[in-house]
Amino acid sequence: MAPNRFIEIPEHLSKPVGTPGTRMLEIERSKASFSSEDLKLYIHGEERLQRMERILAVLENEPAFSKEKIHYMSRTEKYSWGLAKEKRLVQLLSELGWNQADHNLAEELLDAPAAFGLHKSMFMKTLESQSTEEQLKLFYEPAKRFEIIGCYAQTEMGHGSNVQGLETTATYDVDSKSFILQSPGLSSAKWWIGGLGRTADHAVVMAQLRTPDGKNGQLVNRGPHAFFVPIRDPKTRETLEGRTIMDIGPKAGYPMTDNGTMLLDNVSIPHINFLAKYSKVDIDTGKFEKPPNAKLSYGTMTYIRANIVQQARMVLARSATVAIRYCAVRRQFSDKDAPVLDGKKPAETQVLNYQLVQARIFPPLVQSFACHYTGKEMFRLYEQNISQMEEGDFSLLADVHASSSGLKSLCTIMASAGIEECRRACGGHGYSLAGGLASFYADYLPQVTWEGDSYMLTQQLGRYLFKTFRILIADKDAPMSSENRTRGYVLKYLANPQASATFQFAGDLSDPQFFVDAFGHRAAYLTATALRKRDVERKTWNSLLIDIYRCSVAHSQFILVYNFAQAILHDQELKSQPALHKIMTTCFEYFAVYTMDTEAAEFLSSGYLSPRQSEILRTQVHALLAQLRPQAVSLVDAWGIPDYQLNSVLGRKDGDVYPNLMKFAQGEPLNQWKFNIDPNDPEIVKGKEGEAKANSGNADEGDPLARVRGFLLPPLATTPSPLTGSTDLLSTFSLTTMYDTYVRPYLAPPPASTTPAPATTTSPAEDPSSKGKGISIGFSIGGVRIGGGVVAKGANAGGGEGEKKGKKRRMEKNYTALVGDIPGRNTIKKDTHLTTLLLNPSYNPALPVPLDAHTLREAFTLRPGQIPGFDSMIWENTGDDGGKKKKKKRKVEAIAGTGGVGGGEGEEEHRKKKKRKEGE
Repeated sequence: MAPNRFIEIPEHLSKPVGTPGTRMLEIERSKASFSSEDLKLYIHGEERLQRMERILAVLENEPAFSKEKIHYMSRTEKYSWGLAKEKRLVQLLSELGWNQADHNLAEELLDAPAAFGLHKSMFMKTLESQSTEEQLKLFYEPAKRFEIIGCYAQTEMGHGSNVQGLETTATYDVDSKSFILQSPGLSSAKWWIGGLGRTADHAVVMAQLRTPDGKNGQLVNRGPHAFFVPIRDPKTRETLEGRTIMDIGPKAGYPMTDNGTMLLDNVSIPHINFLAKYSKVDIDTGKFEKPPNAKLSYGTMTYIRANIVQQARMVLARSATVAIRYCAVRRQFSDKDAPVLDGKKPAETQVLNYQLVQARIFPPLVQSFACHYTGKEMFRLYEQNISQMEEGDFSLLADVHASSSGLKSLCTIMASAGIEECRRACGGHGYSLAGGLASFYADYLPQVTWEGDSYMLTQQLGRYLFKTFRILIADKDAPMSSENRTRGYVLKYLANPQASATFQFAGDLSDPQFFVDAFGHRAAYLTATALRKRDVERKTWNSLLIDIYRCSVAHSQFILVYNFAQAILHDQELKSQPALHKIMTTCFEYFAVYTMDTEAAEFLSSGYLSPRQSEILRTQVHALLAQLRPQAVSLVDAWGIPDYQLNSVLGRKDGDVYPNLMKFAQGEPLNQWKFNIDPNDPEIVKGKEGEAKANSGNADEGDPLARVRGFLLPPLATTPSPLTGSTDLLSTFSLTTMYDTYVRPYLAPPPASTTPAPATTTSPAEDPSSKGKGISIGFSIGGVRIGGGVVAKGANAGGGEGEKKGKKRRMEKNYTALVGDIPGRNTIKKDTHLTTLLLNPSYNPALPVPLDAHTLREAFTLRPGQIPGFDSMIWENTGDDGGKKKKKKRKVEAIAGTGGVGGGEGEEEHRKKKKRKEGE
């Protein structure tokens, strides 16, 4: 369903100038030396392609999966859309008989991680891998049927990568045969948990297991273990007792996922809720039984990280697809050295022709193929490792887990950098959400951090590399799995630490084994150097973290090169198709020489390369860019990423970029409104009809006032009403607090009365002798005398020394320090009393607030009010033709202690006199 178009484009302006993008991509595809369809079949296989075609037809025609309006939605709307998507997917499982592979592919094509994401991944995988047979029936089966929805609660506010430092505890109570879960403090709150905020009703909670089997029954900490914890009533959706749960708020990306936080307070769960496939706690005694191998639970993390590595290939391929297609359509400037004529004038050059652009967006392209082969190999090793562990063979576990840690780090950092580099290569349009890369980048970024921070995680691989190196130094024949790739390059290095490359020309770089040896030597050299610092020089672990990170990168890059090379050398399916083998060999060579050139310093410092050889490598990098240029569009086509999944105007397969970019702008809901931009008018949406429409809050149209309505000032009256008293004056200038602090405390309280107060107060107008006047008081603060305020007759008018009760005084000359310098027709007689009062003991004059003439006139149009202790003298200056000023003095008196408005006959007499004078 296409989005609404709120602005129409004239027909004669609806087509771009020059060769259309569709034709540009047709020309590009005609240059390829291979069939992109054959390569797509080789990459994905017939089964996956058929499944993709079948599922894509459903997704593109299902209203619940329409992506047309996603970029125009608020966060709440996106969460709701995502939840509807999740529900519909679950329904399709039964309606269309989809299996798990169908479901997974649908999620990949939708590319809209939402509320059930953690349920389908970490929650389900943990239950499946760490539950007993009984627990599988109790927990896993209902979760598989979506009768319960779960999340995986490991990360805490105060701890992420350091799982051993988790603060949440699970203490076994023998008497009740239950575990008591407790968050010791605020930092113990589970945090960033996907699906926890508003969705999940159960959680796999990682907590420090404490068992009462220590000496004399003391509690013993057994480290983090997994517990199955109900958190909400599945029917009523009410949070269960002892759980405090909420969404953590807006994030840079993942708007459809309700990442949440949870505090647990004395939460009791039964013994069966401890996931006990490996570790066990005796139900009667609380005695803890260790797993046969402490790293058994690493299998789950290895699987998740293998998924992340394979996901990285599609992330890089998708980014490269958008950038390469768009840069083939986009034209900028003319190449004066090699002009292309458009008729008689030079045509602008395709952006993809610029070498610097190629150097930025071709690396993600070849990196996607490298991750493809390594992802396949990681899953093969994972399955083999699981089979071996079930038979009691753990020889492959350490190497697979350590390598998965390093690869997770390298691939997520590489993929996130690739997205951003491709986005930048798209120029200004890459910043638009229409480009598909800006939001994609924000959604992918968490991968760098979760499932182990991609920088700190390298320490796991570093420890493994140190341990392996030490073992092989002591015993070169130490038993290790034949699948252990680390063993191979370490032994080669130990046999010849001074090995070096022998190539002399670029043509010598065609052997994939050369690159395998080169990357292996560099990884071993860096590990040996760091290990010497640790074991011989006795440097601290913290001082080696950068070295360890470099070791991890080198090892992981070796794995990528090794697996890519094995495909070039031994993949019979690939070798049977010469055109495909040739282009894949070119991609491999560019990946290898580009990576070597990027990391040249380490190859040089290890002595494996000479400076001259490094220069040959760099020259080959540039030469391979030229070889890849005519193949680029067809290479990204081979990934077969449909437009539905790309969701990018710039990366469209048909190349029709500019008309669809305009359609994206036409669909912006903001375009339907007219806005009032007058700074003095609080109206936002122009006109009553627009305001009413905005107030309706139509989800499709948006509500531009929803987020600002609470901040709007009340509309001004057509004719502003004059201030009704001194209270209004203080309020207008925000002086009420100052008045309450410096004036009100020193006013005499009204006399106590033994009779009830009358229902109405008598105004001065009822007492002819008062003439609307009260009694002025005076007082002093800190030796500074303050002019009298007016109080009701009969009140105790306490004041400064020498003052007499009942003596009428006027508060002379006030507000000057605050408003005396404000430009305008009205001015105030100069005064130092209030100034000294407000600024004592330090004299720092307050800056005047600039106001327009209208506000000044309204502020000083006073009528007597009801603030005791306040009396103002207002002067109005008028100029005559001769430049002389006439001063008119008007008294305004406030009557303290009364609810009525002063003035009475005195004010009436003043009006009569003024009218007579005007008549004269």
